[in-house]
Amino acid sequence: MGRLKDVTKEARASQMKDLKKLLEANVTIVVGWFDVNPSLLSKMEMFIKKECVVGLCALERGGTLSHLHMQMVVKLHISSLKMLNKVFKEWLGWDDPKKAPNGHVVHCK
Repeated sequence: MGRLKDVTKEARASQMKDLKKLLEANVTIVVGWFDVNPSLLSKMEMFIKKECVVGLCALERGGTLSHLHMQMVVKLHISSLKMLNKVFKEWLGWDDPKKAPNGHVVHCK
């Protein structure tokens, strides 16, 4: 094997897109025993506009403890659910555990 050729950013982005698949996912965002901050809804609206083919986001209260949480359905080009979870945490600003609220969970399935 020879040395890898240097490629431009555009070519690299094209190669990465080929590795991604069109994925549909249900996403639940919760913050432990507390309500999700309603201002996160605007961040998720921007996420849908910039990253998704189509998506829907809503705040709702759970039936058992009545905690406010976020439910989403998204369709986007991404390599895996694990990567989607990581991307959501970045958009929410929760990729640094010191800045994330206690008990935060992003569940993608």
